Amino acid sequence: MDEDDPLSALRHLQPRPSLPDDKTRLLLEAGLEAVTAAFQDRPQSQEMPLAVVWPSQDSVMERYRERVGDRRVTRAVMEYRWKCMPDFYADLFAWALHPSHYAVEQQLSQEAPGVVEAVPDFGDAAFRIARADLDTVFGTPILRIKLLICVSHPVPKAFDESLARFYEAATTWWSGAYASVIAAMGLELRPEIPLRTFATLMTAIEEGLALRYLARPAEFGHDLDALADTLAKGALALLKGSTQNPGDDTTLAAFFTGRLTAPPAP
Repeated sequence: MDEDDPLSALRHLQPRPSLPDDKTRLLLEAGLEAVTAAFQDRPQSQEMPLAVVWPSQDSVMERYRERVGDRRVTRAVMEYRWKCMPDFYADLFAWALHPSHYAVEQQLSQEAPGVVEAVPDFGDAAFRIARADLDTVFGTPILRIKLLICVSHPVPKAFDESLARFYEAATTWWSGAYASVIAAMGLELRPEIPLRTFATLMTAIEEGLALRYLARPAEFGHDLDALADTLAKGALALLKGSTQNPGDDTTLAAFFTGRLTAPPAP
């Protein structure tokens, strides 16, 4: 594996056991902590390319010692499990998508309806949800690494099951959140837009903007608030076109045509 090219690790991945032993898990978690710290420590004025800053063996061991509360632990605990750091990095990718890391995304989806109910201005509520979502995406290894995996071509077979499992879970959580938000607005989705389709579209907007920011943060002034504002506007625009008043049978195509042919306001 080329240690300067994070994507090269993906070509070496093999399916892993569903849950590693305790020491292996703690070492992998220490590695994810180091990856997260590297993301968070990057200066705001610096470009943020879609890349993983690989943790060194020393940085992983330092965090592992802190976790177990024993400064005497030697590198042997890692070297017994991985013959080289590239092997550790490959397992780190696989561990990042384990279901044990889903909690942060699930909690965010559960909190979104409450934000809408608590904030009188819906635009402000949309911004707050968008900002919290982006903070989670950029601050959580599972979501940051997921974006990296998704843009690899082809996506490694070792990730087929884990990506499918993640997207199925995320679609289920957010479908429930969006259903609650739309109902709180006194609206309903148009018949040709199923709830899961709406959730998929919202996810695509979020992931697309996240990738754009990672590739070109200067376009947003290196400012997550600017990115969150763009995401909130996209979400509101999608809501406008996808919803209708209860009992309204206007199709999306008819709604769009009506907007095109409507006479100008006096």
